[in-house]
Amino acid sequence: MASFPFARPEPSAPIQSPVIEVTDLTVMYGDRPVLWDVDWQVPAGVLMAVVG
Repeated sequence: MASFPFARPEPSAPIQSPVIEVTDLTVMYGDRPVLWDVDWQVPAGVLMAVVG
Protein backbone atom coordinates (compact mmCIF):
# COMPACT_ATOMS: atom_id res chain seq x y z
CA MET A 1 0.00 0.00 0.00
CA ALA A 2 1.34 3.44 -0.93
CA SER A 3 1.89 6.02 1.77
CA PHE A 4 1.85 9.78 1.24
CA PRO A 5 3.20 12.31 3.73
CA PHE A 6 0.78 14.95 4.95
CA ALA A 7 1.46 18.35 3.41
CA ARG A 8 -0.43 21.58 3.84
CA PRO A 9 -1.20 23.44 0.63
CA GLU A 10 0.47 26.78 0.17
CA PRO A 11 -1.94 29.73 0.36
CA SER A 12 -2.85 30.98 -3.10
CA ALA A 13 -3.06 34.62 -2.06
CA PRO A 14 -1.46 36.68 0.68
CA ILE A 15 -3.55 37.29 3.80
CA GLN A 16 -5.36 40.60 3.50
CA SER A 17 -6.86 42.95 6.03
CA PRO A 18 -10.56 42.36 6.72
CA VAL A 19 -13.05 44.26 4.57
CA ILE A 20 -15.41 44.62 7.54
CA GLU A 21 -14.23 44.75 11.14
CA VAL A 22 -16.44 45.27 14.19
CA THR A 23 -15.13 45.66 17.74
CA ASP A 24 -17.12 45.64 21.01
CA LEU A 25 -20.51 45.58 19.24
CA THR A 26 -23.61 45.45 21.45
CA VAL A 27 -27.11 45.04 19.97
CA MET A 28 -30.28 45.72 21.97
CA TYR A 29 -33.82 44.49 21.30
CA GLY A 30 -35.85 47.02 23.24
CA ASP A 31 -34.21 47.16 26.67
CA ARG A 32 -32.72 43.65 26.38
CA PRO A 33 -29.16 43.11 25.11
CA VAL A 34 -29.13 40.27 22.57
CA LEU A 35 -25.46 40.52 21.54
CA TRP A 36 -22.72 42.07 23.64
CA ASP A 37 -19.01 42.71 23.25
CA VAL A 38 -18.85 41.04 19.83
CA ASP A 39 -15.64 41.28 17.78
CA TRP A 40 -16.11 40.25 14.16
CA GLN A 41 -13.93 40.31 11.04
CA VAL A 42 -15.06 39.46 7.51
CA PRO A 43 -12.32 38.93 4.92
CA ALA A 44 -12.74 39.83 1.26
CA GLY A 45 -14.80 37.30 -0.69
CA VAL A 46 -16.52 35.79 2.37
CA LEU A 47 -20.28 35.91 2.93
CA MET A 48 -21.19 35.82 6.62
CA ALA A 49 -24.43 36.24 8.58
CA VAL A 50 -25.64 36.22 12.18
CA VAL A 51 -28.87 34.25 12.48
CA GLY A 52 -30.86 33.61 15.57
